[in-house]
Amino acid sequence: MNRPIELTLDLHQPFRDLEGVTEDLFVNNLARLEAKFQLMQELDMDLILVPSNAGTATIDDDEVVADQLRRAAKLASRYNMWIAYEALAWGTFVNTYWHSWQLVHEANHPNLGICLDSFHFLSRRDDPSRITDIAGDKIFFVQQADAPDLGMDLLPWSHHRVFPGEGSFDTVGFMAHLTTAGYSGPLSLEIFNDVFRETVPSITAVDGLHSLHRDVR
Repeated sequence: MNRPIELTLDLHQPFRDLEGVTEDLFVNNLARLEAKFQLMQELDMDLILVPSNAGTATIDDDEVVADQLRRAAKLASRYNMWIAYEALAWGTFVNTYWHSWQLVHEANHPNLGICLDSFHFLSRRDDPSRITDIAGDKIFFVQQADAPDLGMDLLPWSHHRVFPGEGSFDTVGFMAHLTTAGYSGPLSLEIFNDVFRETVPSITAVDGLHSLHRDVR
């Protein structure tokens, strides 16, 4: 008997270049963000990914960034939405997970949390043990990716990601810290790899599922 496949839309992504900008640009960004929230309502979604600004950021001031994140979260609350803020490894001013957490903590809004992506901080050789110092309920989403050690710059290296357990990162240790922190939400495979795109999707899906089972045991 074939069982129906239950699919849910857990994360709208990405909303780029939100924070670390001038006031005029930020007001425009809030208008863009509100349009996204209206779209998400149509899709029955309530969580959006906001990666750290890697394109238009011109203000390296944590107080300004925290305030802009707080104002974005206030807008999210009007629509019953939540924002998961993620530190891109190549973010202009925010490029470590601990920095992103400090900003979220300073912003201090219930509709704002963080997204942790194993590639973005393991590629920078960041210490994942501080994940346990983050409240589990403020970790809104988790993305998993591994990568072989290719000695490349971060951005081109990011297009050689593989499933957890197939590269050089300690993704099992990453999961252990998340468990200790109390995270119990979704695990997403955030894989950018041209080889995978050329492979039969059903084979890639099975490979991905096996990697998750291997990674969480």
